[in-house]
Amino acid sequence: TNAVFDRPKLEWFNTQYLQKLPIDELLPAVQGELERSKLWKPEWAGERREWFSKTVDLLRPRTRLLPDFSTWARAFFSDSFEYDPPAREKFWKDDRLGAMFGKLADALAALPDWNHDACDHALRELAAAEGVKAGLLINGTRVAIVGQAVAPPLFETMLVLGRERVVSRLRSAVKEFPAS
Repeated sequence: TNAVFDRPKLEWFNTQYLQKLPIDELLPAVQGELERSKLWKPEWAGERREWFSKTVDLLRPRTRLLPDFSTWARAFFSDSFEYDPPAREKFWKDDRLGAMFGKLADALAALPDWNHDACDHALRELAAAEGVKAGLLINGTRVAIVGQAVAPPLFETMLVLGRERVVSRLRSAVKEFPAS
C-alpha cells in the first residue's frame, strides 16, 4: 500500500526528541527560532543565559515543534502577546476576576520573597478571602500572564516570568473586565 504521512505521529516523535535532547544542544535551536520571529534578546546568550536555559527547560515538555517557542510560548519571551480567545471564554467567565487580579497583583507585589510557596499561598489566601475555588483564580491567572489556557504549572511560570512581569500583566488583565 501507499505510505501515509502521519503528522501527529511525526510531532509526537519530535516532542520525544526535544525532551531528550541535552539542554545545551537545544538552546541554539530555540535561539534560532526566536531570532527568526524577532523575539531574541542578546542578553539571553550572556548575563541572562541561566534564565533562558531555565525557561526553555520549563517549556519543552509542552512543545511539539521549535516554532512553538515563538507561538504559544511567546509570552515567556515577549511582553507583546494576545489572550487566546478560547482560553478567555473558558477561564474568564466570572466578572469578579478583574477585581481579584488587582488584589492578587497587590499581594504578589508585597511578598517579601518571590518563590513557589509564597506565590501559591498568596493566591490561595485571596481565593479563600473572596469565597471562590482556587482553581478559578489559578486558571484565570494563567491566561492573564501568558495568554494561554495550557502552560507549564502556574507557580513555576510565575517564577520564570518574575515578579515585575507577573504583577504588570495581572494589572493589565484587570482592564479586560467590566469595571465593578
